[in-house]
Amino acid sequence: MVYKSFEISHTVVEPLLTKSDQELLALFQAHPDSGRYLVAIFCRYGQITYALTHEVERSPAQADYLFVKTWERIYQELKLLKLETNKPVQNFLIDITGTVISSYDPSHFQSMETSVNAKYHLSVTSPIFLCYLNQALDQLSFELRLVLTLSEVFNWSSSRIAAYLNSEGDRHKVKDIDELRSKANLALVELLPKDIQEIYLSDTHL
Repeated sequence: MVYKSFEISHTVVEPLLTKSDQELLALFQAHPDSGRYLVAIFCRYGQITYALTHEVERSPAQADYLFVKTWERIYQELKLLKLETNKPVQNFLIDITGTVISSYDPSHFQSMETSVNAKYHLSVTSPIFLCYLNQALDQLSFELRLVLTLSEVFNWSSSRIAAYLNSEGDRHKVKDIDELRSKANLALVELLPKDIQEIYLSDTHL
């Protein structure tokens, strides 16, 4: 199974591909407000983790979900990883991938897919973009995060969101929800690292 990351040819990422794992890890840890170093690591090892998450017989959607969850876990673990000099990060990534696969519960995915209609389309987005997107989502205010989640994940209309909030004692008109949704989307983009915006949201990618 082959996974080709489009990021590998991006002008922000390409110059980093000659750096060692040790250098990329050090830069990633030293610059938490920059996403390009994790993207470079992903370009180097994405294929290995993709193959591991897709080699067991399961639905393509489940395999893609595991792939994304693996990189979410890798993103968190790399923040604290101490890599020995000249040691590649490959073995660590394989171990993390194995941990995610072994702890995978198919019933959780099926329940989530049914109730939320959540899909992970790797042809549309990247696990690394989702890592930073979820991080930005966590930084939104509760109100903005709620409106965005109800509209984008649960596909609720503005009128339904307004009715729900009104039932909770928080008075809102439909136009208020439309404004909050626009505000939430703008705030979400602003919370993404600038280089992540350039890699994934620029006209060249879209």
